[in-house]
Amino acid sequence: SNAEVRPIINSFYRQYLGRNADSEGLRSYLNAYRDGQSLQQIRSSIANSQEARNYSRNYGYKYYR
Repeated sequence: SNAEVRPIINSFYRQYLGRNADSEGLRSYLNAYRDGQSLQQIRSSIANSQEARNYSRNYGYKYYR
């Protein structure tokens, strides 16, 4: 359910982007999950985003593959 998945997606945002999920991004990933994407795929998408790469460059986090 959304109630179970929402905090997991938000934790990916905090881990890889250093911030909480914005409402638009959260809605997009909740829809993707509902449409069959796994949490692993969503995690990878967030971790490999341009924002995550910028964040890792600034804060030394090696993005997840």
